[in-house]
Parts: sequence; structure tokens; C-alpha cells
Amino acid sequence: MVRLAERSGDGEAPRRLLARNRPGEEQGAGAGGAEPRDRPGAVCLARHVVRPGCIAHQRRRLAEGAGRGALEHREEVKDDSLAEGARSDVRAPDGTRLAVYEWGDPSGPEVVLIHGFAQSHLCFEPQLRSELTRHCRVVAFDMRGHGASAQPSDAAAYQGGRVWADDIATVLAAKGLERPVLVGWSMGGRIIRQYLMVYGDVRLGGVNFVASQVIEEQQFRGPSAPRPLPEDLTLAGEIEAAIAFLDGCYGRKPSEAEFRRALGYNMKVPPSVRRAIGGWSTDAAATRTALAKVRVPVLVTHGRADTVVLPAAAEAVAASVPHARLSWFDGCGHSPFCEDAPRFNDELMAFVRSCAEAKR
Repeated sequence: MVRLAERSGDGEAPRRLLARNRPGEEQGAGAGGAEPRDRPGAVCLARHVVRPGCIAHQRRRLAEGAGRGALEHREEVKDDSLAEGARSDVRAPDGTRLAVYEWGDPSGPEVVLIHGFAQSHLCFEPQLRSELTRHCRVVAFDMRGHGASAQPSDAAAYQGGRVWADDIATVLAAKGLERPVLVGWSMGGRIIRQYLMVYGDVRLGGVNFVASQVIEEQQFRGPSAPRPLPEDLTLAGEIEAAIAFLDGCYGRKPSEAEFRRALGYNMKVPPSVRRAIGGWSTDAAATRTALAKVRVPVLVTHGRADTVVLPAAAEAVAASVPHARLSWFDGCGHSPFCEDAPRFNDELMAFVRSCAEAKR
């Protein structure tokens, strides 16, 4: 069995793949070292424009890896099919199809994992391989526009907080979840916020915000946060932008195999969806008001080395929810659930158990 959470001995490989093309270095981001110009309403993973040499280098590395590990790759694909969980499709109120997955003990405490921007449910592999799925009923879904869910072409399908709140409500109802703990990474935390603003916390057992800019103020955006994407960026540029964004998501680098896998599901989200999502935000004052009304247990998890969403964002959430517990992950960046999965899983399991005790 392939252990998807295992680190290779060359954990810095993804950094080397990207080191040639970081903004501010002597080779620059593109011709003349200029970054792409911001355009109104156009947001995605871009931090710089591609140079063809970088893509060629990445292709060579991927080809070499495929040549060396064909047998291992076939085994990994087989193992992945086991990790998918039981899939069912549900329809949001606007008709958008959402792919939902389930693992674990149907009678155990309920946990819903919600991924971040341009990701998929597969980002939670370290949790799906842990005791969480042995002791809990775990549900995850691909957000609209992501993974195996539908990708509406109308930008309005991604605008306004109501659609995101309704998506969570649809999943909870379809699965018959009574008092689940919602775990939201990055943008996943933002749509949990939308659920709280629309539906409140009466149907929830607890909330875990993970590396999330729940309160949307510019001061909380780090240098690795997604930037506007030019409309005329080439496919090669989109690939390089996704690589750069992923590199900024980790303080402790993943194995090269894990990085390639994440790049795959990032690229599945089309630029039109990224731009539409980038045009959506929620008033910070309204968010603070909603957070102050939360009564269920709240855990705020954040890496101290996060350069996508700055640590101050976690402090702001904790200040708005007086009973919230703040857990810092030293040395971790934007993905503490991957970078220190054993500790994250232990803390999440303990939190889920405490929430189950609190609702009795």
C-alpha cells in the first residue's frame, strides 16, 4: 500500500523546481522581471508570468519520475481508488452538482472537511489515512467549481455568500448530519463563516478554522496570497502560477510526488472559476458580529510561518469568539494539516471528542 502522507528524502525538491522563477530574484518573473498587471475582477493563483524554460524543466522532471516509477505509479492509482470513499452527488438550491464523499464509522462523531481555494477533497489525504476515519463519520465535498463537482460557467454562481452557505447546508441535509464538526481550510473557513452568517450554529457540534482569513481585511493577506491573473495569460503561465502558489502554501515542503498530485487538482479548477471566486468577499464588521454569536466550541489552527494568510488573521478570529481556542503550529506555513499531520490529527480528534461530550 502506498503511504500518500510519506515524505521523500528529498523534501526540498518542489522548492528547487520553483527557485528559478520567484519574484524579486535576478531572473525575474518574466521578460524584464515584471509581474502581470492587476486587472479588475480577475483573481487566481498568479504571482508572476511564466518563462518557457521553467515549464520545460518541470516537464523533464515529471518525465524522469514517470520513467523511474511506472510500477509504483500503477500501485498508487489502485490505492487512490480505495481512498475515494463512498461518493454521492447532491444538488445545491441553484442546481449545481456537488460531489460528496464519506468514510469511517457511520455511528461515530460527525466531521465535515472543507478544502481551500483551487484544491479538492484530496488535500485531506493525511486525515483520511488517520484514526479520524476509524473513529468518526467523515464527510468531505468538492466545492462548486472544484474537483469532481460541477463548474458553472456563469460568474454569478460563485458570487455572494448565500450560495456557499447553501452548499454546506445541502451537504448536511443530504447526509443527515445532526451535529457535525466543520473543519475549513483557508477558503473552506470562509464558507463556514457564510454558513454561520446565514444559518447560525444550531445544527453544528463545533468549528475548526484552519489557516483561514475568516475576517477579510487587507492587513491579513500575506505575500504568497493569490494575486490578480491577466486575462491573456497563457496555459503555460497558468501552470507556472499554480506551481508558485502551491510552493507558497508550505512552510515544510512536501515530497515531490505529493507536490505533483496537488498541482494536478489545482489545475482542474479553470481560470474563469478562479476569477469569479476572486470577486467575492464579505464585510469584516458583519463577520465580527456573526462570530460573536457563535456558541459551539471553536478551534483556530494556524501556522506561525503562514505567508498566504498571516497569523494575525487567527488572532482576530480568536478575539471575536471569546471561547475560541487558538493552536499555533511553529514552523508550519499555510497547510498545517499536511506539514504536521500527526499533531494536527491528534488535536482534531481531541477537539471532535470534546465537542461530542459538550453536546450531551
